[in-house]
Amino acid sequence: MQFLILNFFYLALILLIVKKWIYRIKNADDIRNVILSRDAALLLILLIIGFGPVYLLNNDYIPVSQTISRELQLILSIAMALLISGIWLMYVRKIDIYESEKWKYVITVFVLGAVSTELALMGYKTLTAIGIDLNGQIINDLIYCIFAIGGLEETVKIIPFLLLLKFTRAIDEPYDYILYPSISALGFAFVENIYYIDSSSLYNIGGRALYSTVAHMAFSSIIGYGMLLGKYRNMDTRQVKAFFVFFGLAMLAHGFYDFWIINYFVSSLSFLTTLFFLITIHIWFILKNNAINISTFYDPKVMLDNDRLKWYLVISLSSILMLGYVIVSIVHGLSSGNEYLTKAWLAYGYLVLYLTLSFSRYRIIKGHIGKLTVPMDFFIPKPVRKE
Repeated sequence: MQFLILNFFYLALILLIVKKWIYRIKNADDIRNVILSRDAALLLILLIIGFGPVYLLNNDYIPVSQTISRELQLILSIAMALLISGIWLMYVRKIDIYESEKWKYVITVFVLGAVSTELALMGYKTLTAIGIDLNGQIINDLIYCIFAIGGLEETVKIIPFLLLLKFTRAIDEPYDYILYPSISALGFAFVENIYYIDSSSLYNIGGRALYSTVAHMAFSSIIGYGMLLGKYRNMDTRQVKAFFVFFGLAMLAHGFYDFWIINYFVSSLSFLTTLFFLITIHIWFILKNNAINISTFYDPKVMLDNDRLKWYLVISLSSILMLGYVIVSIVHGLSSGNEYLTKAWLAYGYLVLYLTLSFSRYRIIKGHIGKLTVPMDFFIPKPVRKE
């Protein structure tokens, strides 16, 4: 019974899918089509993920050292980090509706983004060696977060995109300036997430999937957006100038996001990071929508299905939390798993809904550039109205 109560949100999601099917079934042929559909396979996966730990209900707490090895924990961390990046990579590709990018370019940028983490580590070591580091002082840590963390990480994340822009012809429409920086950021986040998930003994899955990974994509996209404006819109500026202006904005945003989490004296105001994050992803949505609107391959016959995006996001993001529950239950015992699940839904349930609604309300208007404004009720995203 405790399991069922804790999984209420997840169960409600499954019931919504079943309810959707009921309205689709009119005859025997419809039943067969539903059973053979990809939605049926997806529902099966949901059921396995959601109810996989049931057999643990009668298990006592088992210490980690007696259940899995250190190597297996690392493997699970790598698998979850890859799943997180994979889910978001598929999302940003689903929005690329006019000219899908070749997988060879997507994979190349992702791998280069992952490799770029080594450059970041080298940069941090160099800064530490010359005496530049966090010291707990508010001004010092704020400057460090903006110029060291923000400046360094945004630099290494944008390099794969710049290499692709310089040496290939893959980037040939505005949305590519959002897509490829996001993919590079996902490669960077993949390696970073391995460390944070592993060092947290597999507890920090939800935070990495819903906060950090999305933030990395949004910050890198700011730079790409500046460059697309310099190229496709007459801003009286060139791409190089636009690059440095928007790089500065990305660096500032990244540093401000991190500061309220890192510095001890302002940690009580860490809710500002969440507030700033919600504003950031609201703006990121506008950047993506604008880039699609001014696509050089615009085709009025091609539509972006917000409903499919909505279902993809709510199922994928919910499943990450549930899969985290499965892993924590198996590794740390059912009592720890139940505690993890309760805290996960309390901490991230709203964010799952917010991301789902925020990232599935595109309105394609040819040539339209929406203003980068944040409404007062931005924390309650509204689904786009069907025409």
